[in-house]
Amino acid sequence: MSWNFFTRNKDLLLKIFFAIANVALLSYCTSILYEYDFWWHLSVGRWILEHHTLMRVDTLSLTLPGFIWYDHEWFTNVLMAKLWMIGGRSALLPFFCLAIGLIGATFAFRAQTLFQQSLGFLFLASTRSFLGLRPQVISFLFFAFIVYAWQHRVQHKNILYAAPLIFLLWANMYGGVVFGIIFIAIVGFFSIVQRTCSRIHATIIGLCCLATLVNPFGIHLYSEIYRTQASPYMKNISEMVSGFTRLEYISILVIIFVVCACALLVRARAWGLIAATLFFLYAYGHAVKFWPYFAIIGFECVLEASSEFAWLMTRLRLSHEKIKRIGSWVISMEIIFVAVWSLFALHSRVTYPVGATIFLASLFEKQPQIRLYNEFETGGYIEWFVPGLPIFVDGHMPQWADAKGNAPYPESLRIMAGGAPVATEIFKKYDINTAMLPTASFQNKAIAQSFIKAGWKELYRDATDVILVAPAFDRSEKSSLK
Repeated sequence: MSWNFFTRNKDLLLKIFFAIANVALLSYCTSILYEYDFWWHLSVGRWILEHHTLMRVDTLSLTLPGFIWYDHEWFTNVLMAKLWMIGGRSALLPFFCLAIGLIGATFAFRAQTLFQQSLGFLFLASTRSFLGLRPQVISFLFFAFIVYAWQHRVQHKNILYAAPLIFLLWANMYGGVVFGIIFIAIVGFFSIVQRTCSRIHATIIGLCCLATLVNPFGIHLYSEIYRTQASPYMKNISEMVSGFTRLEYISILVIIFVVCACALLVRARAWGLIAATLFFLYAYGHAVKFWPYFAIIGFECVLEASSEFAWLMTRLRLSHEKIKRIGSWVISMEIIFVAVWSLFALHSRVTYPVGATIFLASLFEKQPQIRLYNEFETGGYIEWFVPGLPIFVDGHMPQWADAKGNAPYPESLRIMAGGAPVATEIFKKYDINTAMLPTASFQNKAIAQSFIKAGWKELYRDATDVILVAPAFDRSEKSSLK
């Protein structure tokens, strides 16, 4: 096969390459089967399906029963639970594959050249850690649609008419709808100032805002989102730390592209897009989980700056084609790395207390008076596989605290840092008589050992977890359970 074959068919070969790379990326994203929050989403959805009403107060924990909360993901939770009940992972996976594939399609659809397609893949690959079987994927998809619809409202006049319907669905599926409102508010404001916003567009923006109030909780949807983001306890969660403390080389490359694009767009007076892009860069600095929103709008910013880039190359008397060729080589190397890494990283990043949960289910069946302490990460898993057993804390509770100062998530952090001496007072307050503790690390083993030294008795142990009971708890079933 001669070199001429590659030069004659380079466009086709590059398209095949990008298709393979996208499949590799999709395979990786969907191979991250579950995260810690996955199971409580299923548990809440199951509760709604069983009771035929929304869960407006907490019924899953023993620490804050009756605590008022507004589940802004209720429809997604129901959909996930229903699909899981129908066919488990086999039924749920196609739904999220479609959502992730559509996000990738919005990147590819907006790109007009192979260079832009390579950039699009780079931007999409930078979001890989935030995709998977997660409700936020739906939010990313809706955001990508809204950004595209607004930026191409002149070429595709009718597509923006679907925006209010998207916002109505979004408000009932994920709290990220607030980012959609912020985006259209920013670009709409600058469009009005620059007198490029028609009455129809202004009306659509108003309808989008009103559509978000068409949900079971009304304006309280926003109060729940604010409570989550304003809670000081959220900073203990890895995805809620500042993105600038978790920069990867691929993130740095994307930020450089976007900042340069914003600088070029100053000449085009695209103030709305610039302001929105910088806001989402700020949001990423607030919490790393907001990176996909920045990547989506950042890619649009880079595409809008393409003509300005050509103008700059002309003014600097540089060869536009030479710059593109060098850029293509750099990005191609990045893409090859991401594709190869994705193909060899097809595994779940999360482990669960499978054996301990099976034992716990058997124990709960014979001794329903169990009052369980569990870690934040395992609460949702226990809720799903041991229905009816109230847990200490799970993934939807880190921002919760009642008027009495009861705050299960920070209390669980104190316990896992100080062991039995710290736990004594907390356990007495909640009448805890059973504890499921991790034993995977040296520190975790030391915490578990502190409970044993305090008189707690071991009922079950495996390589990752141990189940202990308080000295005063009835252990008459211990031998039969073994």
